[in-house]
Amino acid sequence: MYNQIAIIGSKEIVKPLKILGLAAFEAEVPHVFSEVAEKIAKSRDYGIVFLDETLAKESPEAFARLQKDKNVTLSLTPTLAGAKGLSREITAGLIKQAIGFNFET
Repeated sequence: MYNQIAIIGSKEIVKPLKILGLAAFEAEVPHVFSEVAEKIAKSRDYGIVFLDETLAKESPEAFARLQKDKNVTLSLTPTLAGAKGLSREITAGLIKQAIGFNFET
């Protein structure tokens, strides 16, 4: 239980990882990501999930569902096109929640 690592992302990212034998799920559109997120949440096999940042931004409901699962650690990864800033937004929100104000470096 919760002892595997999953990767969710575009074909370009996922395909080579599948060849290496990793649990990699192709999802390039929000509705497919929602289905994959549901499958991962129900399976209880994955403790760490690496997620394409664009998918998280385009499908906030599915992302929030995975985020709420206390047994899953999420790590957002940039796409091949580069980072979209969601990780920074989330971190800033957590810091504000913890200390009560925005902290900019």
